[in-house]
Amino acid sequence: MKYQVETITVASGTSGITAHEIVLDRQYSTASFMEVVTISNGGDSGFNVGLEDANGVIQTPTHHKTFEHRGGGYIDGLKPMQLDAQGKKYDVTIKTGTLSSDLKIQVIFYLEK
Repeated sequence: MKYQVETITVASGTSGITAHEIVLDRQYSTASFMEVVTISNGGDSGFNVGLEDANGVIQTPTHHKTFEHRGGGYIDGLKPMQLDAQGKKYDVTIKTGTLSSDLKIQVIFYLEK
């Protein structure tokens, strides 16, 4: 098992939907869980996060707290996803109002062989 951590920054003044490409580690077969950790909300406490791949939308942009740890044991508190890893590309989409400062998050994938 491995945690793959991707840090995403959306610049101050941005609004609407932005896409941020990530590539999951090709040495692992599955991403079983996903978590979003907010470092700075850029002045938009209600921003949304979604996930897409080449085939389309996997998770429509929804309130970022949907992806935050929900308590209990560490794995039990994560958002289940069941994604192919193996070097596959995904777009993390972030939908915001106009940001008054940079928005910065970490997206964490729980990878398994």
